[in-house]
Order: sequence, then C-alpha cells, then structure tokens
Amino acid sequence: MYKRQALDDLRDRARQDAFDDAALAGLAAAATVVERPFVSNVPLFGPLIARFRTAWNNVASRWYVQHVVEQQNTFNALAVRQLATYEFELREQLALLEEQVVEQEELRRRVQELAAQVAALRRELGE
Repeated sequence: MYKRQALDDLRDRARQDAFDDAALAGLAAAATVVERPFVSNVPLFGPLIARFRTAWNNVASRWYVQHVVEQQNTFNALAVRQLATYEFELREQLALLEEQVVEQEELRRRVQELAAQVAALRRELGE
C-alpha cells in the first residue's frame, strides 16, 4: 500500500511541476527580442534627445546589433520548440508510466489471489 501511495504522490507532483502550459506560452511570447524606442523624461527637450539617440544608434550600432538580434530570435524560437517537444514526450512517458503502474497493481493483486489459492490447496492437501 505504501508503494502505491508513493507512486500516486510522485505522479501528482510530476503533473503539477511539469505541465505548466501558461509558463510555456509565456516563454514563447517572450522569445522574440524587439527594439525599444529611445525615450527621455527631460522636460521640453526630451523628444529632441530621444531623436538624437535614435539617430546616433542608427549610425553607430543598428546594423551590427540587428544581426545579433535576429540570431537570438532564431535561437529563442528553436529553444521554445524544443521545450515544447520535450514536454510532449514527457506527457507521453508519464501516460505510459501510469499504464504500467495500473498493470503492475493488477498483477500484484492477481499474485496475491494465486498465493491465497496455493495456500488453500496446501491446507487441503495437508489435512
């Protein structure tokens, strides 16, 4: 009985920790790196400062950084797809494990029945 309870607890914990669809969806949503516009909170000159920063960024680093961002986005998408695949495989393995636990429990019950029958036959033969 203790084994059965332990297996049930393990299964419940695996389901609880492993299958968080919202977490995977959140990860997929955050996988794309996007450029954020420059802003400035300086009164009156803020928009001018932001435009200057944008212009300087266009000259100094935009074309270099754009390739790195594309590479990162490709990697992030691949990582999310791979995690989704692993989660799908984990769900399948957990389902198979549950089937095995049920079958093992049925076999254990059947062995107990057969042992009881053998004991009963021994008592009859011994009398």
